[in-house]
Order: sequence, then C-alpha cells, then structure tokens
Amino acid sequence: LDLNPASLHPHTSAHPARWQYLDVVSAQAGKLESLERVRSDYGVPVDRTVACGDSGNDTLMLSGRNRAIVVGNAQPALMQWARGEMAK
Repeated sequence: LDLNPASLHPHTSAHPARWQYLDVVSAQAGKLESLERVRSDYGVPVDRTVACGDSGNDTLMLSGRNRAIVVGNAQPALMQWARGEMAK
C-alpha cells in the first residue's frame, strides 16, 4: 500500500496517521464511502480493514461491513449507540 497521499484518488484527501494506518476523508462522500473506495481501489479485503470512531458522526462508517471499534474515550452518545448495536 502506497501511503503517499499524492497517489490517492484526486477527490480524496488523506494523511498517514501512523505508518500502518491511513486516515481518509473524501470531499464528495462520507467516511463509509471513503473506506469502501480506498478498499476497492487498493484491493484490500474487508477482513483486513477496521473502522474506528469516537463520535456520533461515525455511526454510518461503524455500521458498514468492516470490523468496527468504538474507542474508549468516545462521546457518550456513540457509546450508547454501540451498546444498542451489540444488543441486536
């Protein structure tokens, strides 16, 4: 995986958060669509990706096909949402 942001799709802005992570936000789509696009463009299987979130604007991304992590310092509303999802 080339972590050079210049190599990504022109409508995607990104920066390496760490050597093994990529934080992606699309100018024309939400976080889930961005995750799906990067996964598709680079041929990364679903079981090799994870979405992490800390606020209510992450619920759509966290409810995708990917593994999902609600971080320990997440906002209370997201923690409540996650508990509800786990109870389903």
